[in-house]
Amino acid sequence: MNKNSWTEVKTIFYEAIDLSVKERENYLNTNCKDPELKQEIISLLAAHDKAEKFLENPILPKDTIAENDNIFIGKFFGRYRIEKLIAQGGMGMVYMGLRDDEVKQKAAVKIINPGASSNIVIKRFQTERQTLANLNHPNISRLLDGGITQDGIQFLVMEYIDGIPIDEYCDNYKLNIKERLKLFLKVAAVVQYAHQNLVVHRDLKPNNILVTKDGEPKLLDFGIAKILSPEGEENETLTNKGGWNLTPEYASPEQVKGESITTASDVYSLGIILYKLLTGHSPYKIKSILHSDITRIITQTEPVKPSEIIYQTVERKSGEEIIHINPETVSRTREGSVDKLHKKLSGDLDNVISMAIRKEPGRRYSSVEHFSKDLKNYLEEMPVSAHKNSIGYRGKKFIKRNKAVIIPAAVIFIIINIGLAGILWQGHLAAKERDIANFEAEKANRIKAFLLDMISAPDPMKDGGEIKVIDVIQKAAGNLSNDLSNQPEIEAEVRTILGTTYQNLGIYDSAITQMNKSLELTKNIFGEKSKETAMGLKNLGLVYHYKGDYEKTEEIYKNALEILNAVEKNPSFETALLFDIYGSLKMDEGDYKKAEELSLKALEIGESIRNANDYDIAWMKNNLATALNYLGELDKADSLYKESLRVFKMKFGNNHIMVSRVLNNLAFINIYKNEHEKALPYLEEALEIKKNILGESHPELVLAYSNLGSTYFNIGKYDHAEEQMKLSVDIALKNFEEDNINTSRSYMWYGRTLEANGKINEGIYYLKKAYLIRKKEFGEKNNLTLTAQNHFGNCLLTAKNFLEAEKHLSQSYIGMNELLGSDDPTIKKALASLIKLYKLWGRNEKADQYSRLIKN
Repeated sequence: MNKNSWTEVKTIFYEAIDLSVKERENYLNTNCKDPELKQEIISLLAAHDKAEKFLENPILPKDTIAENDNIFIGKFFGRYRIEKLIAQGGMGMVYMGLRDDEVKQKAAVKIINPGASSNIVIKRFQTERQTLANLNHPNISRLLDGGITQDGIQFLVMEYIDGIPIDEYCDNYKLNIKERLKLFLKVAAVVQYAHQNLVVHRDLKPNNILVTKDGEPKLLDFGIAKILSPEGEENETLTNKGGWNLTPEYASPEQVKGESITTASDVYSLGIILYKLLTGHSPYKIKSILHSDITRIITQTEPVKPSEIIYQTVERKSGEEIIHINPETVSRTREGSVDKLHKKLSGDLDNVISMAIRKEPGRRYSSVEHFSKDLKNYLEEMPVSAHKNSIGYRGKKFIKRNKAVIIPAAVIFIIINIGLAGILWQGHLAAKERDIANFEAEKANRIKAFLLDMISAPDPMKDGGEIKVIDVIQKAAGNLSNDLSNQPEIEAEVRTILGTTYQNLGIYDSAITQMNKSLELTKNIFGEKSKETAMGLKNLGLVYHYKGDYEKTEEIYKNALEILNAVEKNPSFETALLFDIYGSLKMDEGDYKKAEELSLKALEIGESIRNANDYDIAWMKNNLATALNYLGELDKADSLYKESLRVFKMKFGNNHIMVSRVLNNLAFINIYKNEHEKALPYLEEALEIKKNILGESHPELVLAYSNLGSTYFNIGKYDHAEEQMKLSVDIALKNFEEDNINTSRSYMWYGRTLEANGKINEGIYYLKKAYLIRKKEFGEKNNLTLTAQNHFGNCLLTAKNFLEAEKHLSQSYIGMNELLGSDDPTIKKALASLIKLYKLWGRNEKADQYSRLIKN
């Protein structure tokens, strides 16, 4: 056959491989006009079909099988009686053996095929037995016994592993990327152990890594292919039959070329395994059974990046079954969505895997340990050596390691590009008003210089990974008076920036200190009765609001509004902002009518000055919507929320704190309509955004977990509710004193979930705490206090503490009736609790008395 004919054969052969029998016949009839050509391709296809499992199991040559697969059934090898064949390779078989004496034990018995028992094979088998005896690791299949029978047959008895291949295990249990990496690191540790004991595996692949039901990987077949193949002395990679002592799909370029094998070959194979575990794909599409084609593909083809191959769709034949591998099936068993999976793989993991599977052994990781170190760095959000070592890259990793401080980190590291632009613009406005442009430009430059000096002071590369963003802030705050002692206006602005950063961190006392110092400087510069002083008060009040000191907050907000009323001819946008945050305070106090009044005033002033796409206008609409939501005007609230969401997504994209807050509020439209299931997706998305941006312990997560937990409670999923509420309480206690008002909602809903799950005494404890905190903060006649008291009374009723239950259920009913009126649905629930109490208590006259109130 000439070169052109052979090229045509290969082209048609590769196209026909993936076709069904019927499709192949039609395809060959159309494309093979030459009968000789057609017959050649049919013979190749027949050979390919017989060798279907070539990539995972070596072909067992006919002249060495000699019908040996069944002749050992029932015979003893050492103390183990052969039960059944479980696997076979080119030079031997693996059986399940059973030790049936005082020790009942299964084992894997490996037996050399008599037809392959050359002196070289026997010698290597004995060497392998000794090597395995020296490998003592819990994740390696142990050598139990070995020897030679009276018939001269060599055998090894290995620990029987009841498990499945690692790739199947990961997919069956839908492990995410982090979980797959942690499992893979266990495997890498075993291979590194073997290397330290001078053993190179040479045939690492998923089928040789079984994972037990306990999630522990077990590595099999160290050196088996090498020992069980009748190889020549001069070339240990190729067999005399032309077969390979390797699995091409996982074999390194040097293996397929017959070059010397080192530990770098195992690094490569591990890289290919990790590629498949994370993507579901193999990096090479090997369809041919010809050695020359396989060698060309592995040594010359550059694999697609892991983050990109997940978008491909392929079909793979497994027996009679066709397996479809596409973006949806791959992501479904990993990160849930294609976008999330792509984001996880892009960057570091792309680079780490690419380094592990480089063609040249010297350009791969120098050891499995080095490979593992990079993966551990990735999991800990530290820089990896496979990435270009740039300042920007290391800085990004520094911020990601400190996710809990991502907002202040952004303030510090991005302020130069974004925040400074705001400072310059404010300077431009002030210059127009006061004609002091030169001073404003100098002020902006001084602020920029200070911030640059602040972020360059602690070097995470010099000082190690323990540096936190908070360390940077605290050092800057300590140096501030000295660095800017002769520039009070600049010092005031920088202290406001630092105060806001502390606030975002949830470190409220330090934030108050900075805001107070800024306020004093501002008063000295602009006077007690100035717009600048009013804004300083607004900033200070906001910190007290976040801290949960509502009385102090209201005092400060009123003071600020009085100043603005005195100095302004017409209300400014600053006045609108003050009305807005004052309305939020009243909302948190449960005074929804007052909150609506203040929010409407804020929006009216704001919209007369700025357009509908303004950030602050959108937030004012969100706050007004929240008041309307509580007041039952759900359609109006829904419309305002969606308008806010439109603006925030337009300005910031989907992954932003403001977006998460509006999503949370939209969920409550559904909650107030008693459509709790519909609220869950909003709440879950809002929580994920906040966790991604703020970290796992930020104060904002207290309410996020609480809202999700209370929604699970309302749909009857009490176990889920308890889990979420415990997280809410734990985070609250990390950020606030235990009797802080910000803990009360978490306590209340946690108590209710504990009661629902039968943990009555624990429920009473947390419900009482919630009630007492609200009573102290808001007084007895507040709706929030009365709600907590009513839940506390109901839990006492569940505990059959009738006397205490009566006290709290009666008081809460009377108080809510005065505040809300008898037609409110909450009143009917309170009455129902009292009726239940008196019936269980045996006081039927009282029960009838309250029953008549419901009917009326």
